[in-house]
Amino acid sequence: MKETHRSLILSRAITIFLLVLVGACLIFLPSIMEHYFLYRQMPMKLLPPLLIFCYICAVVAVGALLFLLWLLCRIAGGFLFDRKNVALLGWLSLCCILISIITAVAAVWYFPCVIIAFAAGFLFLILRVVRNVFAAAVEIKTENDMTI
Repeated sequence: MKETHRSLILSRAITIFLLVLVGACLIFLPSIMEHYFLYRQMPMKLLPPLLIFCYICAVVAVGALLFLLWLLCRIAGGFLFDRKNVALLGWLSLCCILISIITAVAAVWYFPCVIIAFAAGFLFLILRVVRNVFAAAVEIKTENDMTI
């Protein structure tokens, strides 16, 4: 149990760190991308559309990290097999599929975005399976709670 508690603390700390990192990226993204474009000698006309896609992905990522933090806090509070957790897993998976779609469209301008699209799509599938397992566990728990 102590190891689980430490794992939850570490997971929440990493999630908060990633929220701060994405927040910093939102601020410094134009400068970072401009340096990247100059380093890779990419045409600057691609910068505006890719910057827009990056900002959209960053906003969705903030949403996903907030849902994840909420889920971790609920688990730390002892709420494991709960309908709210199932809903949070559903929202997390929705964020993943949104990032997958956005980066798949962005691949028109910058092909390596396909890698992110596939990774986010794969994560979407994994989260949907976990969500469905949690939903089944909630149903079993609900039935057991009603049994005298």
